[in-house]
Amino acid sequence: MTDTLTVWALKIQPNSAEEAATPYEFCKNQSPPIIGTGWGLSERYDSVEAALEQHRSKGNTDQYGNVRSSIRAMLQDVTVGDYVWVSEGSEYALCQVKSDWKQHPVSEHEADEWTRNDIHNYRIADWEVIEPTLIPGYVKRYFSAPRILTMARPSGGKSESAKRYVRELFQNGPSEVTDIVDLSELSTIVEASAVSEVFDLLDPVETEDLVLDYLQSDGWHIVKSSTSRAQPGIECILRRVKNSKPQAGYVQVKSGNATVEVDEYRELASTGIVYLHQYEALSGDLPEDIRWISPVELRDYIVQHPGYLPSHTAFKLKLGLEAE
Repeated sequence: MTDTLTVWALKIQPNSAEEAATPYEFCKNQSPPIIGTGWGLSERYDSVEAALEQHRSKGNTDQYGNVRSSIRAMLQDVTVGDYVWVSEGSEYALCQVKSDWKQHPVSEHEADEWTRNDIHNYRIADWEVIEPTLIPGYVKRYFSAPRILTMARPSGGKSESAKRYVRELFQNGPSEVTDIVDLSELSTIVEASAVSEVFDLLDPVETEDLVLDYLQSDGWHIVKSSTSRAQPGIECILRRVKNSKPQAGYVQVKSGNATVEVDEYRELASTGIVYLHQYEALSGDLPEDIRWISPVELRDYIVQHPGYLPSHTAFKLKLGLEAE
């Protein structure tokens, strides 16, 4: 069954909010709660079309003369029932839209809290604060990016499994992971899923944990002190003995669309084996001691050893990947 809902991400940090204002908390604490943005207009408009035309006349447009996509999203594109991820600091919340577009015109009154918080275009929405360990990786990567659109559809939220995950997560509203995951069932689910869907759910920390666990299964041991004092560009130093000879290893992990520069590791490879993980294959000719750990290898490792996953990661994969 195809899910018609859309998954959005919204940064509730409007540019014109007063310094002491807290727009995120303002939206969350409204009765009923809302999600909102700035770009306020001084007049009230009865229709979305009229408001969009006014934004166009005010120059709130992109390079092609279209009203900015974030404005169009809040006013027009989001539909009732859609889910919207929001975040402030270390808190993440999943919201479900309950109304069409609503407006609060700009006010010159100093006591007007809407204007102080620069919230002028909004939707009524139910909020569910989500345990950080259950936040999909694509959501964390979206909000941690240096520059993001105020409101957009994250690419990782477009798959059917991503839509199913947010719906189940919102409806069940787990505050902590208490479900016991059937490991054989999890193996079957992961094996049947696209690699991209698996890694869209894993956040950067979970991806790093998976890579390190995979390497430990090949006889490597992590030098504990190196995890906090590792050389720049690596996660940690590894050691193992193979054929009675000691070996050194180094590992770097990138998640999402982030990539590594192979040339930066050629000198390090002269002292040990360098393991690099990114989603796409490494480009160019690799020296013998620089090795790519592919997403397929890691997916297959999960299938073979699901019991090694942290409980929250296993729960997230089961919930996000299981079929209807």
